[in-house]
Amino acid sequence: MKKPIFKRKVLPAAQLLWFCLLSTFSHFAIADTSPPPQSEKAGYVPPFKLFDNVYYVGDKWVSSYLVKTSEGLIVIDTLEYPWSQWIASNISGLGFDITDITLILITHGHSDHASGAGWLQVQSGAEVLMTIESHKVLNQWLQKADNASVPLPQNIKYLQDNDVIKRGDTTMKVISTPGHTDGAISIALDVFDNNTPYRALIFGGVGTNFQSLALAKFYQESVLKLRRLHEQRPFDVNLANHPHRAQLFARKQHKSGTNPYIDRTGFGEFLKQIENMGKLKFRELNQKAKIGESQ
Repeated sequence: MKKPIFKRKVLPAAQLLWFCLLSTFSHFAIADTSPPPQSEKAGYVPPFKLFDNVYYVGDKWVSSYLVKTSEGLIVIDTLEYPWSQWIASNISGLGFDITDITLILITHGHSDHASGAGWLQVQSGAEVLMTIESHKVLNQWLQKADNASVPLPQNIKYLQDNDVIKRGDTTMKVISTPGHTDGAISIALDVFDNNTPYRALIFGGVGTNFQSLALAKFYQESVLKLRRLHEQRPFDVNLANHPHRAQLFARKQHKSGTNPYIDRTGFGEFLKQIENMGKLKFRELNQKAKIGESQ
């Protein structure tokens, strides 16, 4: 196993000055961009606790997770800007301080998961971590959008397969799972329910809304990789990067004394579901490719 690659450090004076200047300039750029109203119609979801150390701070459609560690907070995925500004108020509503965020992790570069990273970095001074491929995907989106009001993440640290991210009492492992996009990653971590640890996975690229046969092949390989990992050491908790893929809101209504998010059998069923999704997409794109070759 690799050694942990990121340890918390006090920001030097020069870096603190850089963040202050970045914040100033970015606020000029986004002065007229207000967060959407926190309403159900707009997709707002009040933050809620899933485990002792994990909270949901995302919206109706896209997951964003807050992980509490003994050395600050970690945010995983940052929503679409400006909806990402809800994350700040959600964190405050949970009783935390946004300036305690030390890491921002991005599972893949699609705008609904990553375009809020720069804004959140400005507010918190946190490091932003993603793969170099995800950074390229995000930049491509920003160029197409031609939206100068979206703050860009700075000084990104690039992740690779099997990287270990360490923050105090919390360790996360990066698992390369391309397919949904180039460079998509999943994140394995321990979550705690009444101080009892359980193994959780955030699959960073659930959807099959891609049109590349190569990506379809990668998707199938990624799902097979997760299945092998599950067989070696089972996952107990599914923290998908879209809430409906893990029934996060439906499970929240569960009233029994057990934590509704702990479901090893359900995780196996989730793997079957995405495996079937991958097969269907591969057949669809492969058929299109054959038709194209015959014309």
